[in-house]
Amino acid sequence: IFEDDFSTYTTQALADATWATNDTTRMRVNISTDVFDFTSTRNGSAATSYHTLSKTASNDKWLLRFRYNMSSSNNNDARLFIGLSSTTGNYGSTEDWLGIIIPNRQHTTWSIRGYDGAAVTIGTYDSFSLTPSLATDYFVELIRVSSTSFKLNLYSDSAYSALINSVTHTMLATVDGLSHLKIMNMNNDSAGYSMTGIIDDVLFYNGVSSL
Repeated sequence: IFEDDFSTYTTQALADATWATNDTTRMRVNISTDVFDFTSTRNGSAATSYHTLSKTASNDKWLLRFRYNMSSSNNNDARLFIGLSSTTGNYGSTEDWLGIIIPNRQHTTWSIRGYDGAAVTIGTYDSFSLTPSLATDYFVELIRVSSTSFKLNLYSDSAYSALINSVTHTMLATVDGLSHLKIMNMNNDSAGYSMTGIIDDVLFYNGVSSL
């Protein structure tokens, strides 16, 4: 029900209307390069962008894909949160949320987690370990397999066929009302840890758990 390669926006205003942001310097569509630029900095200040879906995601089947590429990392513990949410709030806000926590090069754990009316933080999660390479495309596939099962597949190719690793997370069936595709930084201290990069080729399928 949603597809965006960020190439169709003729003005920045149109891009900002589709992807609302509270920090235009750190989370914003770049209409010059046709990608979504992010800088996830742990500096005590929230940076969040979201797209409101035309239809609330199914409570048992959906699939999200996107291309991810990290261009820089200061080798301290910054992370990026990408997922579906019941609210447009920032990191630490109370919400239902299902998504991925992407590491920079210092913290190598690729994690998935569900929150049920709780504050989105690091917390406990299911994960695998992989040191992300700079200037390298990773193709992320997030799948709500059932009401209580959520899966991450990480691929090295745009055909989503060369699997790098996979992990499954079990959560409460009451994680629901997910109507916003959201990207946000982890802003729980002022250390200044940072990672930058791009997101592109976003695809969201509702009501299916495989393609």
